[in-house]
Amino acid sequence: MPIFIKGIHVDTAKPIVCVPITERTAEDIFDAAGTLIDEGVRMLEWRVDCFGEHTDPQAVREVLDTLQGMTKNVILLVTVRTVAQGGSAELDEAGLVDIYDRIAQAHAADIIDVEAFSFADPTAIIRGLHLRGALVLLSHHDFARTPDIVEMEQIFEKMASLDGDIVKLAVMPQTASDAFLLMAAAAEFHEKNHHVPLVAIAMGKEGALTRIAGGLFGSCITFAAGSEPSAPGQLPFAEAEAGLDFMERYAR
Repeated sequence: MPIFIKGIHVDTAKPIVCVPITERTAEDIFDAAGTLIDEGVRMLEWRVDCFGEHTDPQAVREVLDTLQGMTKNVILLVTVRTVAQGGSAELDEAGLVDIYDRIAQAHAADIIDVEAFSFADPTAIIRGLHLRGALVLLSHHDFARTPDIVEMEQIFEKMASLDGDIVKLAVMPQTASDAFLLMAAAAEFHEKNHHVPLVAIAMGKEGALTRIAGGLFGSCITFAAGSEPSAPGQLPFAEAEAGLDFMERYAR
């Protein structure tokens, strides 16, 4: 199903580049956002868990309110990544649900990242966020390995069954061939589920190709580094854009 946000088409023809903001202070977050917007970034991800005051609801709300004013023409994805999924937030299920709800109440996030397998009943959480007007990106990260093709397809299928708006799988390849396994699994899922927007990324140096070739296997968003990468193998924003331009021109 096509996704249009603030007049921007999130599409597989040329995946949109999303740049994470991982600064620890509010001032640095706003400086980073302003710089990236000036550079032409069309999608930002605020990593709430990297914020030094992410456990303070008022401080989080103040940052969201300011970012809302700054991102009137930019898609804002808001993510709270737990330690188990490669982030910094040490929150249990109740804590995560509470912060998701606070983010949705602020009406600043266009998309909220929800860790697909961190909850006993993710569909209830997704339903609540939808009622508050937010789109949901269901994510799962495996920093230890690349599962086999069948398992990765099953992960995509399971996430798709939960009624999120976008499904994201990121894995850690041990060899270059692992990256091709991810691309094959994503392509197979995409062929059967054209209506489900997906994001598929192999991390690390071995997975660099997946960050610019996503349009070939159905991926609609890629992640690139701003001041510093938020995950292994992220390319700098300008280089990711150049790579996507090349792929769109010569490989489609």
